[in-house]
Amino acid sequence: QKSCDILASSHIYRGAWIMTLDENDHIDNLIYSDNSKEYEVFKKKVKKDWTPHCISKIPKADKFYSFTKNPLKECSDCPLVNSNNCTSAFTIELRHKDELHGYLNIYMNKKYLNDKSELDLLKELAGDISYALSNLRLEASLKKNEQELIISNDKFEKAFNNTPNIIIISNFETGKIYDINKTFTNIIGYEKDEVIGKTTFEIDLWHDVNDRQKYIDSFKKLGYV
Repeated sequence: QKSCDILASSHIYRGAWIMTLDENDHIDNLIYSDNSKEYEVFKKKVKKDWTPHCISKIPKADKFYSFTKNPLKECSDCPLVNSNNCTSAFTIELRHKDELHGYLNIYMNKKYLNDKSELDLLKELAGDISYALSNLRLEASLKKNEQELIISNDKFEKAFNNTPNIIIISNFETGKIYDINKTFTNIIGYEKDEVIGKTTFEIDLWHDVNDRQKYIDSFKKLGYV
C-alpha cells in the first residue's frame, strides 16, 4: 500500500496498483492508491478471472513490461479507465529469479513513456518490490513447512508410543539404540535413559550374536523380516 501511495503522490504518476500472486499464480491481493468506487468494481472483476488488457499485453510484447498509450481505446472494459484522467499506463511484472510474484501498474503522462531514465527507475522499483515479495513468500513457505513438520512429528510421536508393539530405533550395522517406545519400557523394563546410546548387545536383547546376524542377512535379502 505504501508503495502505491508514494507513486501516486508523484507529479509524474496519477495512480498505481499492485497485484500479487500466490505460488499457483492465483491472485493473492490487489492494492490500489485510491479507494474509489471504480477500484472496488475493478477488484471484483479481477477476482472473477478477468485479466486487464495491460497485463495480457506483456507476453505479446516479448518483454516483462508493457505500455498502454491510449487506455480509452485499448482498455474500454476496464473500470479504472475513467478514473485516471485518461493518462497512459505502464505495467511491469514483479518477477524475482524466474518466479512471478505479481504486477505493478502505474498511470502516467504519455511524455514519460519513452523516457529511459524514468523507465530504468521503474524497473529498479519493480525489482525491489519483487525481492520483498519473494522474501515474504519464502518466509510463509518456511513457516508452513515448520508447522507441517510439527504436526508430522506429533503424529509420529503418538503412533510410536501408543502402539502395543515394541519399537526400537537403532543403527542397522552396530545395533546402537537411538530411541525406544513406551511399550518397550512397559514390557522389557528399561527406561529411555538406560538404553539410549548403548547397543542391543549391551542390554542383552540378543541371547546369541548369531541370531542378530541371521536377522540382518534375512533383511538384506528380502527387505523385511
